Formats: sequence, structure tokens, C-alpha cells
Amino acid sequence: DKQNEALKIMPYLFDDAGYQVTVCDPTYAGYGWIPDLGIYDERPSINAYITNGKYQVEGLEFESYAKQRVAAWKRNFFCFSLFKTAPLFVQPVLYADGTYNAGAKNAEGEDDSATVAANSVGINEFVQTRTDLSHGTGLDEAFMNSYAVLKNLANITDIEDTDGNTFLMMSNDTPHEPALLQEPDYVPALTVDNTAYDATHPNRVSADGRELDISREKVITHYHSNVATYLALGEWFDYLRENGVYDNTRIILVSDHAWDFGTSEEMILSNVLPDSGKTLTQDLSTVNCLYLVKDFNATGFTVDDQFMTNADTPALAFKDLVDSPTNPFTGKAIDTSGKENGPVTVVLAKGDAWQLSPPEDTELAPGYSYSIHDNIFETDNWEYLGVR
Repeated sequence: DKQNEALKIMPYLFDDAGYQVTVCDPTYAGYGWIPDLGIYDERPSINAYITNGKYQVEGLEFESYAKQRVAAWKRNFFCFSLFKTAPLFVQPVLYADGTYNAGAKNAEGEDDSATVAANSVGINEFVQTRTDLSHGTGLDEAFMNSYAVLKNLANITDIEDTDGNTFLMMSNDTPHEPALLQEPDYVPALTVDNTAYDATHPNRVSADGRELDISREKVITHYHSNVATYLALGEWFDYLRENGVYDNTRIILVSDHAWDFGTSEEMILSNVLPDSGKTLTQDLSTVNCLYLVKDFNATGFTVDDQFMTNADTPALAFKDLVDSPTNPFTGKAIDTSGKENGPVTVVLAKGDAWQLSPPEDTELAPGYSYSIHDNIFETDNWEYLGVR
């Protein structure tokens, strides 16, 4: 109930204010991985859609490999039966990391000994195979399902010359699905070879000179997916500019979390657990969420280290547009007083306890709790509160 209520607050209040409301892929709606759009049925004026997996990227259409995919499944089922009946010491050789010793092929499915991937595109084209940090073969389906939506935003955006107001709330998992992309354009390709580019760009450097160590697969693949996200959104923003609706649009980009890659030493915090005497080391970067805001008629780009949470999003969205916004389900005012009246409590999950398995699970397991205020990059502003 709380999950669905959270997904209704902004659409309902903007709907009440006379806005044309559109919602795409509301995360975990109905407590399912596939969103249940029925949570908006009581508001027929709200347009709700699932976009994930509904679009394709020109030149990388999944249908062109449908026959190969069916053939791959038949082959893999047969190989799986051999694998399960073989002695245990032979099974790893037969399994071969899920490739079942498939011969290397090129994008056309023809034998190609020069192909760097250990797996053929025809055998497993919907899960990318990476042999090192510069080479990959195949399309990752989870990445493509989300990325294709961003690449088609201009095609599914309707520009109208009216006096009406609109509100769009969209979730997209492109940065959540790490993939190795073709540099320097950071685009998906059936065969990725970044040898030359990586040799001349061993690290990635930010505008302020900070370097990102990309010597680990999970770092470089997440980096690629994030860059691809920003580039695709940038194309859409250019489309909005060309059609005269960028300046009169407030845009908020916010992530649900970051990740603990250990790339920011200043965000590493260690505490001694009183019950065991062991040292708990946490990479607090995992809660350093993305937060980008482009307000009406804004120009330039600035970085602000003031304390923010992704719970600030509704208050920012309603600012100067909805008078005295109130949560329709709790009656509480929607503002930022929760962080202004004292420290905010952050709970970091223990292991995989961050996720639920509905409908069986009804509450999250206890996690490591911290109190945080002001600048999150100063570890003195963090206080360990124990497990709760």
C-alpha cells in the first residue's frame, strides 16, 4: 500500500491542479517487478504506460535474431541434458560458463576465429559476453529494453502549441543495467572492440580533474551505461529545445541509489561494532544518488553540495506550481522539513536484505543505521547508530 501511495502522490496532485499527467514504468507498482498500471485506474485522466521492452534501436532489432535465438535454445537444452548426466568433474568443461563450448561466430552467425568473444552472437545474443575490459559480444537484453526507450523519446513525445500544463513521471533502468558499449560514442554494438580507445584513455577524467579508475569490469560497465543514459537524454533535451519547450520545462533527474565501487576514498567509513568488536567498513558512496535539476528558463551548470535526499523530489516538483501540497494519504505537508529539523537516518542493507520477495515478505530485515546531516562528503557528519 505504501509503495503504491508513493507512486500516486505527484500524479494525483498534478492531476488535481489541472495538469495533463503521464506516468511511464512506475517502479514496483503493485509490488511487482512488472509495474501494475491498475493502481491508477481510479484516475482515468492519468495516462499510464509500460515502455520498457516496447521499443528497439535502429539497426539492432531483436527480431532479426529470432530464428537464431530459437535454435540456440534448442541446442542449449540438448547440451544441458548432457551436462546434467555427466560426471561432476566433467561438468565445468561442458558448461563452459553457459556457452556449452559454442564456436565463435561473427554478427552474421558465420564462423569467425578472429571474433574475440568466447560465445557466439547466435547462441546467446541477448546476454553480452565480455572477454576482457575492452571486448564484448552480443546485446544485453535488460540494457537494450531500457536504452531503446531513451533513444525513442523524441518519437513518442508529442509537442502541442496550447496553454495546458503537463507532468511526466518516468522510471528507466538504463544506468541500472551495466553493459560494455562501443567507445567513444558509448553505443551498443553486436561486437564491441575498444582496444585502441582504452589504450589512449586508461582512465576517465571529470570536468574538475578527478580520475575514475576503470580497471574493474563492474566499474567500467556501469560507467558505460551511465554515459549512454546521459547522451540519450541529451538528444531528447536537444529535441525539446528545437521545438521550443525546453526553457518552459522543469526537469528533475534522480536515482534511487548509487553504488559502492570504492572509488572515492573520502566516502569510506569504518566503525567498531560494539557487540562483536569487529570493524564495519562501509562505502558511503552507495547513498550518493544522482540529483540533477534544470528549472524553468535556467542556464549554465553549477554543482551544489548542500544536503539533499531523493525524497526532496516532490517538494521541488511542486515548488511554485501546486499551493500547499499535502500527501493525500497521510494528510502531511509535502516539504523538506524532515531534513531541516535534524539529522536524517540512513539504513544500509546487510547483504541482499535490501530486497523483498512479494507477497511473502512484508518487511525489510534490519540494516546498518547511520545519522547524517549537512555535507555527506565529510565523514564527521556521519554517526553510526547500530543495527536497526
